[in-house]
Amino acid sequence: MGHLIKLEWLKMKNYTAFRVLSFLFAITFPLLLIAGKRIEAGDQAQTFIDSFYSFPTVFEILGYVGNWLAFFFLGFMALLSVTNDYANRTLRQNIITGLSRKEFILSKLLFIAVVCGVVTLYYILIGSAFGFFNTAKIYPSDFAESIPIFGRFYLMCFGYCVFGLLIGMLVKKTGLGLFLYFAYTMFVERGIRLGLHSQIHRGSMNYYPLNSISDLVPLPIQDKTDMIKGQVDGMEELSFFLTSTEAVIFSTIYIAIFIFLLFFIIKRRDL
Repeated sequence: MGHLIKLEWLKMKNYTAFRVLSFLFAITFPLLLIAGKRIEAGDQAQTFIDSFYSFPTVFEILGYVGNWLAFFFLGFMALLSVTNDYANRTLRQNIITGLSRKEFILSKLLFIAVVCGVVTLYYILIGSAFGFFNTAKIYPSDFAESIPIFGRFYLMCFGYCVFGLLIGMLVKKTGLGLFLYFAYTMFVERGIRLGLHSQIHRGSMNYYPLNSISDLVPLPIQDKTDMIKGQVDGMEELSFFLTSTEAVIFSTIYIAIFIFLLFFIIKRRDL
């Protein structure tokens, strides 16, 4: 496995877009949290904002910020790794020099697995730093309580990356792939969910691929939305988010399907 990861790294490290995306992700992650901290508000509102920066809530709000950044940066990075291989004919060259089609997909999956691991460690480091500086009294349980979200954050990053790989494998062109990646996530799936599915059965409209992945680390207002749902007539069957368990289960299923399609496409495609 090590040689497959190394092979992918040797290709990706020289791509300017890869380095730019990595740099932008690294600086944007903490800067967005810092920007939120500097928002000026009334005393009561400021207390509410400050609560987002203390343990254990800091990992939830930072995870939500990372959710958007992973969607934009990591998903595109994964897509780019495939479309660049087609554009530069390195895929065909790898196959000619002895790499099997299965190993080609494995190299992509292993590489993004490592990238997602590094991103998750970075997320934990930033969250810990903000938490230590903004929590008056720290208890070990505050950190331990957040451990499950670390795994969900990693799965979320990996899910966006695998989806990016799949789109890149399907279309082979960077521009078209990027358009389809954003169009499906921002408009197509959301349009089907909210415009069509919600009219048929509102209770199950959240079980779509990218929505399941995004609900792994949602905006930390689940308790408040549940309270609103209980107070408004006709909203009992409407869930704003999947539960953590539901999000993990369905995201894992969809990721497995995406990976199966990657192997199926590369096996059938004429390179």
